[in-house]
Amino acid sequence: MASSLILVGDIGGTNSRLQAYEISPDDKHTTGCAPGKIIKEQQFLNGDFKAFDDVLRAFLAGLAPPSAACLAVAGPVERNAVSFTNRDWVIDGGALERRFGIGK
Repeated sequence: MASSLILVGDIGGTNSRLQAYEISPDDKHTTGCAPGKIIKEQQFLNGDFKAFDDVLRAFLAGLAPPSAACLAVAGPVERNAVSFTNRDWVIDGGALERRFGIGK
């Protein structure tokens, strides 16, 4: 079985902090430590981007589509989507899956 790429992020009104983890089937979870290894991490100033899709496109350049993603966001989540309270952005989980080939 091949390794999986997992995307995690903290998406606030000012910054987006993203990390990509490569997790192999042999990786084990231990207390206090995420399985796998970080292969990329980057912070973006959100004011430099029109939409979160542009941030994600910049981060994922050169990487395989993630098998899964988990994003902490600045605003209330309803039906897997958030409208930011302090930025003119909407992040829709299902739309991100389709546009970026994210597994779940």
